Amino acid sequence: MFDGIVAVYRSTSDVFFYVTGNYEENELILLTVLSSLYESISLILRGQIDRRTLLENLDYIILIIDELIDGGIVLETEPQILVNRVLLKGSDGETPTDQTISQVLQNAREQLSQLIKN
Repeated sequence: MFDGIVAVYRSTSDVFFYVTGNYEENELILLTVLSSLYESISLILRGQIDRRTLLENLDYIILIIDELIDGGIVLETEPQILVNRVLLKGSDGETPTDQTISQVLQNAREQLSQLIKN
C-alpha cells in the first residue's frame, strides 16, 4: 500500500502488469482481475507476451480491459469468455460467419417465437 492505494502486479520478460485500487479494496479481488487480464492476454497472443507483441495488439488489450472492467466494476473474470467476446465468438467458440444460413434462420425463428410468447 502506498498513499492509500493498493497495487498488485505480475511481470514477464520485459512487461509489468499492475492493477490498483483504493486502500479499502480487497486484494484478492484485485489479484483475480490481474490473473484474468494476464490469462486473457496470454490466450489472445498465444503465450507470446512481450513489449513488442503487446504494442502490435494494443487494440485487443484495450478490448479485454473493457470487457473485464467497466467503471470500476468487475464484469467478467473468466479468461476464455473474455477472449471469445473480444474475438466476437459465441460461448461455443463459433463466430457468426461459421453458421450456415439455415442455422441463422432457425435462431431467428426461435428468438421471434420467444418474443411472441412473452
